[in-house]
Amino acid sequence: MPARTQDELYRTVAEAAQRTLPDYQALYQGLTLEQLNWKPDAKRWSIGQVLDHLYLQEKIYPPRILAACQTVGPRPAGATFRSGLLGGYLTRLVAPGGKPVPTVKLLEPRASQYDWAIVEKWERLQADFLRALEAAADRDLRPACIPWAVTKLVRFRLGDILLLEVAHKQRHLEQIVRLKQQMGAL
Repeated sequence: MPARTQDELYRTVAEAAQRTLPDYQALYQGLTLEQLNWKPDAKRWSIGQVLDHLYLQEKIYPPRILAACQTVGPRPAGATFRSGLLGGYLTRLVAPGGKPVPTVKLLEPRASQYDWAIVEKWERLQADFLRALEAAADRDLRPACIPWAVTKLVRFRLGDILLLEVAHKQRHLEQIVRLKQQMGAL
């Protein structure tokens, strides 16, 4: 990914993050419980399973982002950001429109049937993410200080985690649009 100013990166992420919840709500509001759990086939996920996967993957990041914001310094004026090798690769991999990516077992949906509690839980997590993002508003996004959800042995730059989270949500937003189209609910 090309270098850009940290202020540009933060604005891009903040704008996308602000749109995330309303975009998702527009897709799952008005669904029945049957539609929340509908799957096109046994190998693909329902909307409830997509939300559970997002919850499992994202739940660790708000506290880690907040902790990182306590330890990293303020953003230097005019500072640029370039994604790390792994951070840039994973962000491109999970960005919308990419090929299917196998999910790590740890982050696979835990159930086959969901009720509306999964929606409420995921919505609360989005509020937590926005609070963490706000804490990063004036922080240096370059330090590699956030352990990955899959293994604590890998650390990502604060900016890479923010980019990765937004790209991942956008990818699954497209997945939910396709599911609704397939079930004839869109």
